[in-house]
Amino acid sequence: MKIHTLSQDEYEILWTEWQYEIAKILKRTLEANNVSPTRAQKITGEALFDISMLHDQGGISYEGAAYQVWPAFLEDGTCNIGQDAPYLHEFAFGNADLVYEENPPKPGILQKLLGLGQKSR
Repeated sequence: MKIHTLSQDEYEILWTEWQYEIAKILKRTLEANNVSPTRAQKITGEALFDISMLHDQGGISYEGAAYQVWPAFLEDGTCNIGQDAPYLHEFAFGNADLVYEENPPKPGILQKLLGLGQKSR
């Protein structure tokens, strides 16, 4: 497997898209459980933020060793990683707001809405 290091902008774009997908899942789950839209949006933002903080500043321990989560994105046999961890918590509430808009954005345009750079590969 080939490993490619993405620019910080490219890595954050992929992470933001991933986080947006999580927000959509949370929204569907809360709607299915009859949570009001206002309350559901607040819960979605808070959950995304907490999960993001775990990623950005936390980690896990296993058999005495400490590990930080360092996700990769696979594309056509290439493992794409970032040099630096993204600050995913910075996008949590923005993604929660976007997913609850009347006409939510289509996948692939979040980088424009959130002011992130363009893919340069």
